[in-house]
Amino acid sequence: MYQKWFRSGKKKAGRKSGEPAPGQHRGAGSRDERVSRRQLFLIIGIVVVVVLGIFIPYYYQTYVAPFNRTIITIDNVQISVRYFLERARLAGADPLEMLQSLTNELVIKLAAPQYGIQVTEADIDKELRSMAGGTDNISDLEFKEWYRQTLNESKVSDAQYREMLHYSLLANRLQTYLADHTPTVMAQVHLHDIVVGTYEDATKAADRLKAGEDFATVAKDMSLDSATKENGGDAGWMPPVILGNYESAISALEVNQPSDPLAYYSSSSSSSSGSSAPAAYYIFMVSEKEDARTLDDNNLEILKAQALSLWLPEEIARHDVKYNFTSEIYAWLTWQLEKDKPASSENSTSSSQ
Repeated sequence: MYQKWFRSGKKKAGRKSGEPAPGQHRGAGSRDERVSRRQLFLIIGIVVVVVLGIFIPYYYQTYVAPFNRTIITIDNVQISVRYFLERARLAGADPLEMLQSLTNELVIKLAAPQYGIQVTEADIDKELRSMAGGTDNISDLEFKEWYRQTLNESKVSDAQYREMLHYSLLANRLQTYLADHTPTVMAQVHLHDIVVGTYEDATKAADRLKAGEDFATVAKDMSLDSATKENGGDAGWMPPVILGNYESAISALEVNQPSDPLAYYSSSSSSSSGSSAPAAYYIFMVSEKEDARTLDDNNLEILKAQALSLWLPEEIARHDVKYNFTSEIYAWLTWQLEKDKPASSENSTSSSQ
């Protein structure tokens, strides 16, 4: 009886929601879900790896590698593309100009210590104080404010400004040293010149000289050089080195042999690139030569003023200079510099309208 009552009194237990069906083991459904999630994560992981495998090399080759490449090597010192562009932006210089400028700068930095020339941090501080108004005329607070404004206007960091000032002082001291050691005796030529404005006139002058006319006669008749015209083109004694790009041509002339017409480009033209017309043409003649002649005061002062620029080509030739610079690299550098320039006021005005 009690057993019957007990059996009849038991509640029939139904299957609760979420419980496994008869014959189904507990946890089988959640295991399938875990397998599916693992497969999903695996697929996502593979996709991420593939994307990164494509993106990272592209990003490195496009945005990292080009800027880390070396563009100038002098001896064991290298200049990267990143630094090259940074300096070109600050100077507003064309890549070709910056290539020569940084070459000169690096050679000066390497060679100056050989002459006992150096610039210390204290020298830079002193120069900054002098630029700000002198050590006695400006307080520390006023100097800091001046320097802050100077950096803001120059759009450079403190380190960049000090680096440029360091080089400026170094170059000035080297120029002074070289000027003080300019020789007073050197090879010279007695030079004559004819200066005309066009190639047609230069050809006419050259033809008259080839026909046997006297150089002085042609000079008085055609030359535009007011300093020598009345003297028949006589420019006096001078060292060929003082004549820059014409040095080789003049040094190679035999006595009384006129040169071919030589183009002269003004500072505003694009030199000898051909994209701009010459400002004038020269015809030179050497009437005398001396291997050792004392410089007159005028030529000595000119040589002193040009001491650094005359020294640089010879010094550069003593170093192992290598350039990673092609027409394609030039175009890429120009593009990098152009895209960073602010829009012109004309563009800004048109866009505002």
